[in-house]
Amino acid sequence: MLRFQVTNDTQNAKWTHGDGPFELGRAPAESGEVPRFVIDDRYVSRNQLRVEAVNATQVLLENLGQQLELEGGSILQPKEVRIVSLPVRLSAGYSKIEIAVEAPAPLAEMNESYVTISRPIRIERNNDGGLSLVDLGESPSPETLTRWFETLLSVQKAAAGSTEFYQETARAVVDLVGLDMGMVLVRRGTGWETKAMHEAADSRFSRVSQAVLNHVLHDRRTFYRGLADMQPSASLAQVDAVVASPVFDARDEIVGVVYGSRGIQPGAKRPGIVPMEARLVQLLAGAVSAGLARMEKEAEAARNRARFEQFASPVVAAELERNPELLEGTEREITVLFSDLRGFSRISEQLGARDTFQLVGDVMDKLTEQVLKHGGIIIDYYGDGLAAMWNAPLDQVDHAILACRAALAMQAELPAISSLWQDRLGKPLQIGVGVNSGPARVGNAGSRMRLKYGPRGHTVNVSSRIEGATKYLGVPVLIAGSTQRLLGEEFLTRRVCQVRAVGLEGNVELFELRSATQDSNWLRLRQIYEPALASYEAGKFEAALQLIQTIEADAALQSDGPMRMLQKLTCEAIEDPPEKFDPAFKLDGK
Repeated sequence: MLRFQVTNDTQNAKWTHGDGPFELGRAPAESGEVPRFVIDDRYVSRNQLRVEAVNATQVLLENLGQQLELEGGSILQPKEVRIVSLPVRLSAGYSKIEIAVEAPAPLAEMNESYVTISRPIRIERNNDGGLSLVDLGESPSPETLTRWFETLLSVQKAAAGSTEFYQETARAVVDLVGLDMGMVLVRRGTGWETKAMHEAADSRFSRVSQAVLNHVLHDRRTFYRGLADMQPSASLAQVDAVVASPVFDARDEIVGVVYGSRGIQPGAKRPGIVPMEARLVQLLAGAVSAGLARMEKEAEAARNRARFEQFASPVVAAELERNPELLEGTEREITVLFSDLRGFSRISEQLGARDTFQLVGDVMDKLTEQVLKHGGIIIDYYGDGLAAMWNAPLDQVDHAILACRAALAMQAELPAISSLWQDRLGKPLQIGVGVNSGPARVGNAGSRMRLKYGPRGHTVNVSSRIEGATKYLGVPVLIAGSTQRLLGEEFLTRRVCQVRAVGLEGNVELFELRSATQDSNWLRLRQIYEPALASYEAGKFEAALQLIQTIEADAALQSDGPMRMLQKLTCEAIEDPPEKFDPAFKLDGK
């Protein structure tokens, strides 16, 4: 018989299944031939997994949907069939699926001389870092309490999962509880592995009752033998009393047992395990559970930190590690930056695959450096470009300013890179940068298999279109009006146009971004261009053309991309006046 458990944000279901196949998926079964559990997780496939027992220790897994990740990192590909040993744990979407052997019914060997404690004693940490213990039900002396705490602290100090950790626990069963032998057993498949054992000097017993272990596994509680003068069963012929308490992992699964025994003294009636002793063993098992949970949490934190630091600064990575719920998604006002290397197809043809790969790597290294230097995080890389974001997950009041600083710094990196490739390329490298600010939902924008912390929504799409507009307008850095309104006097801007982007509704107001250093040609250009644009947008085409023609003799100004575009559109409007005028510049591509 198999035991199943499915856990996710809305479910924590446990059940057993007998003979025959069993299925799990997001949709109900189409027919009643194969029993099924419906997983409430939209990232799970409609038909996800079929399970069938092969023998007492193995199951056959058939992946009916998207790929699944087994514990340890192994991937079960779609349509793949695999036989695995029990227990098995795997992930589907945001759900955990665990399959194990259902323990046998209580054995006849377990008679009324064995009693159980109704619930495990947990060791938890208070807000001040101290330990809180469930009431033990008796009133030990201060000296005894001091010894208990000293022993428990020695267990807690040992590194969880280490030989010392297990050995300290086994020693405590003897020294703290007063039993003849203490052991820590760890679950391995359907069997048990002895991690540590400690015996008193005069102990003569070192056997373990499999029956007691089975019952601990089945009932998930502590069992102990109460009276010494009751007739022992055959498998306990050398034992007067035993106690066994379960060790739980972070998923509340039994992964081990703390075990103790008191041997027979011929001709004497020694007491069995009294309730206080059983509770102390259970308390030690709780210490082991807490240590293993801490170790698992620290390991998961280390894995998360490594993943986060691949795309974020250490500060942001630490925030994601501290609060992983941020990956679930939050509404934020953010600033998004897209950049793209100009003429990439020509460069690839000139350099070939190997050198193109090297060049793009050099460019992305420098651009990434500026994003991180100015407090941003990388959303993604795509071919010859990248996307970055500010004001998530940490608050950045000046997020638009930081993004614009990064955009100008990225442009400033190009001459040094171009000089290294000048002989091969014959012309300087150029990038286009688009920046936009607005609301977005920020979280894991990738998948469960490949984490990508970033935004989704209209703000992101607009930013990408703005970067594309730099190519058509011949302007290195363009920002949206929503970003320009958040800037101070640190930057110079020129209102370039309203633009109608492919695939987006409504017009987007665009500004050219410059540093505040004085550039007389550019300032004179802005002085003419912005009034000409205003006249054009008001439908005063002749007035707009008169302003544009004032710079015909200035070659430096005539080469300006937006001015050439405005002149073209103005002349077209004069020659063929539109019935319904739309002042937006229309871009043919993304």
